[in-house]
Amino acid sequence: MASDRPVVAGPGPVEAPPGRSAGSTAPTRVRSQARPATADGRAAAGRVAAAVPAVLVCGLTASAALVPLAVVGSFRPWFGLPLVAVVAGVLLWLWRPDRPVAPDADAPRWFLPAALLVAALAAAPGLVFTNAHAVVDRDPGIYVTTATHVRSQGDLVVAPPAGPFGAVPGVIERTPAQPPLGDGVRGFQGLHLLPVQAGALGWLGGDALMLRVAPLLAGCGLLLLMALARRVVGAPLALVVGVALGASLPFAHASRDLYSEWPLFALVMGGLWALDGALADRSPTRAVVAGAALGAATMARIDGLVTVGGLVLVVGLWAVVARGRADGEGGRRARVAVAAAVPAALGWLAGLADGRLRSEAYLDAHLAETLGQAALPAAGLAVVGAVAVLGPDRIRATADRVAGRRRSATPAVRRRDADVPGVAAARDTPPLRPPQIGGDEPPPVAASDPVAGRADGTGDPEVGPGQPRTGAAAADEGTTAGELGPVREPWVAPRAWAVAGGAAVVVLAFLAVVVRPAFPSGAELPPSAITAGLQAAEGEPIDPGRTYAELSGRWLVWYLGAVAVAAAAVGGALLVARWLRGRRVRVEALLAAVVVPPLVLYLARPSIYPDHPWASRRFLPAVLPGVLVAAAWCARWLWDRRGRNDRWAPAGAVAAVVVAGAMVVHPLVVLAPLVRMQHHTDELAMVRDLCDQVPADAALLTVAIPAEGWVPALTSTCDRPVGGVVDPAGPDPATVADLAAAWAAEGRALWLVAPAGSVLTPLRATPQVSVSAEDDLVLRSRLTGRPGATRQGRTVLVAGPVTTPPP
Repeated sequence: MASDRPVVAGPGPVEAPPGRSAGSTAPTRVRSQARPATADGRAAAGRVAAAVPAVLVCGLTASAALVPLAVVGSFRPWFGLPLVAVVAGVLLWLWRPDRPVAPDADAPRWFLPAALLVAALAAAPGLVFTNAHAVVDRDPGIYVTTATHVRSQGDLVVAPPAGPFGAVPGVIERTPAQPPLGDGVRGFQGLHLLPVQAGALGWLGGDALMLRVAPLLAGCGLLLLMALARRVVGAPLALVVGVALGASLPFAHASRDLYSEWPLFALVMGGLWALDGALADRSPTRAVVAGAALGAATMARIDGLVTVGGLVLVVGLWAVVARGRADGEGGRRARVAVAAAVPAALGWLAGLADGRLRSEAYLDAHLAETLGQAALPAAGLAVVGAVAVLGPDRIRATADRVAGRRRSATPAVRRRDADVPGVAAARDTPPLRPPQIGGDEPPPVAASDPVAGRADGTGDPEVGPGQPRTGAAAADEGTTAGELGPVREPWVAPRAWAVAGGAAVVVLAFLAVVVRPAFPSGAELPPSAITAGLQAAEGEPIDPGRTYAELSGRWLVWYLGAVAVAAAAVGGALLVARWLRGRRVRVEALLAAVVVPPLVLYLARPSIYPDHPWASRRFLPAVLPGVLVAAAWCARWLWDRRGRNDRWAPAGAVAAVVVAGAMVVHPLVVLAPLVRMQHHTDELAMVRDLCDQVPADAALLTVAIPAEGWVPALTSTCDRPVGGVVDPAGPDPATVADLAAAWAAEGRALWLVAPAGSVLTPLRATPQVSVSAEDDLVLRSRLTGRPGATRQGRTVLVAGPVTTPPP
């Protein structure tokens, strides 16, 4: 495995330092002797750049410890907050943030402040224009209702209803968002990591902070994504990735409401960042932190295993290919892999236990999907087991024969580098055998050496055209700079057709997505009134169960732009070709493991109602970040060609600037007129206001408003008996009178809750309370195009007691 620790420069310095002849081939530290202050500054920057993400990862992972408290009914601040602090402290102790992570040793000092600024600016609109989604019409309403309940009651259980409502046909007291748990007890739909995170913030800052959990998680996840992307594409393009994602409409829209994609996004990006560092350092303790973060990610959504399950294959192969090495490398890798796998598996099992105990009906409804996801890590384990049994050398030899690779004792020197001092000599050290997820360890040197770059392919930012490529820059071309001593592996050169074939697979997949809209899909989901209404408005054939899955590729173009998506396809092909040529791709392989499975699955079968921007949430946790990183890789490849002595070098630099600019400009142009969009504004405050004005001995009955949405909202907030009339036309006066008399016999007054108007009067109710919430800029949903128009909305509710006739 290629070390991410800094390594010495390659043989043959450009300028000999004092006391050494110009022709010497001994290892030197030219820049470290000339600029010790810069070396110290970059080392300090690397430590800080590693410490801040480490604190975020440990804190986010520790918040998952709140889920078991909520499951057992002990979700209280005096238990929860100390528990989170203790778990976070243990994780930080395991991570040791005072020790820099090897992949971050070359982080420029300006990167962390710039990344913090980008993350803050991306999260700011969500913090200002926060939705207060109280009515349970879609998932955010469910999560707000759950968070409100668990924060006040300390558990995830809704007690059985009691009173006359249950005896009246057409009146409901519970909804499908509260699945039954047996004996009349109800739970809350879905897994519960996000609601307990929101509830914990509610302890600290009330509703205002509870509702802002989404932009806070989004900002943390974006910062961790940029820290990870820096290791792949370098610091400048990592910021481009952050700006492009933070300015995209799906990010901006979802960060204003409670979506379970946000803890998944933040924990996956943080887990990948930590896992890459743990693999680079061969640190089992850091692998425990990474595995815990990835396991916590699966506690956010039932489909979380689709995102992280592919890591089993990558990490398993990384560990098993080193078996049998005399230097003990195989044992070190195995310990790291096991240390990551155990907490990750425990986290997944904890998520399943949460779903089984507190959302059993919901989990059963998605049981086939949940078990199907387990096939991904199971297949990875099978492949790893086969490699372990057959032996990596035998498999590699077979792959060499199939791919037509040939072996040579010495590598070729590229013509453009043949006359550059030091490069030809450095190329005498052969690159490692392809394809690989890393390579052998070069001799380590002091971490403060600024010349020493990284061996995973991120370059030394101070190496310019015409200079010898050392450290990471050399590794990007397939060499291990500073590797001295005898040749350990022969060079393996793949046939051109093998490399081209691997890249062509990516290009053909991209072309298949491009032509797919010519083959429309049929109905795949239960009928949706929202879909039917939008189809009528847009002149589409009425098919309420249709998902428009054939347009899933266009969804990416709507939000990221055609240039970025095309560049991502090229970047993906380049990365595959790079791997087949034998370049080190550990961090790229880790990122691909979490991007490719959901990308393939959700492009083929999104399994979500197709109104936008609602459907775009499928791409938030991994697909959009992965596409942008691949596009940035394409831009980096084009930019690196500027140092070549050919006619296309200037054009490559211009193309790189165009790609990077398009990645940023398109999302900004789309978002600019919609930056103030907001829906369900102050809705939770409106419900609380209604509850505060209704007497404590009241029983509430909703009429002429969607009962399935308003009953759980009022139940979790008002702490009073609540029922809802399912028929939109409302109940007949006789039924209301009978209910009023029945509640009066139990010492409660029946209050009706209805929209403003004359609904209450025929039911012998007098309006005494009026509450309202206004929406200025509600984004209009679309089916076959990118949403861009807004509308205004206003919700007014009135409530009043029913006057019972005298006996």
